[in-house]
Amino acid sequence: MSFGVLIPGIFRLAWIGFASDGVEPGWVVACGAVAIAMLVAAGLRLRRFPTPPAGDLLGRGYWGAVAFEAVAAVAGFVVIGLAGLPRSSSRGWIEIVVGLHFFLLSRAWMRRWWTRLSALGALLVLSGLVVISAAVGGAPTTVVSVFGGLVPGLLLSGWCLLHTFRSASRSSRP
Repeated sequence: MSFGVLIPGIFRLAWIGFASDGVEPGWVVACGAVAIAMLVAAGLRLRRFPTPPAGDLLGRGYWGAVAFEAVAAVAGFVVIGLAGLPRSSSRGWIEIVVGLHFFLLSRAWMRRWWTRLSALGALLVLSGLVVISAAVGGAPTTVVSVFGGLVPGLLLSGWCLLHTFRSASRSSRP
């Protein structure tokens, strides 16, 4: 399984788990099952049609994006705490940071700011803004859990599946 499918596959399951405190357990289990099915489908597809090597994915650009994520996450948690914002705002902040991280990876790997990867990042940033707005606005926990857990988990699942099938169709051409 490729790096670009496995890493988001693990994180999407974790994100779906974040939704467990405000969403009916059946929804969390169903979304988790969908995410697992997508990961298995992606794995089976890649096994049948391996993708060509992607080059140096773990270069300076990657580590720069990871460093940005770490610093931004910690700084955001500090600001959220000092500002007295609800703790659930941190879910939205992490979504925003991960979304921005995808823009940085897009630039590092594809030498462009706008790609399918950065489109995923934009959707995560938008979802994160919804979470922060909902948390600060006093919305029910369900809203925060859906947009702070299920939505990003399913966005990552869909992106991985789309990426896998697009890569496999390109590598199966003569």
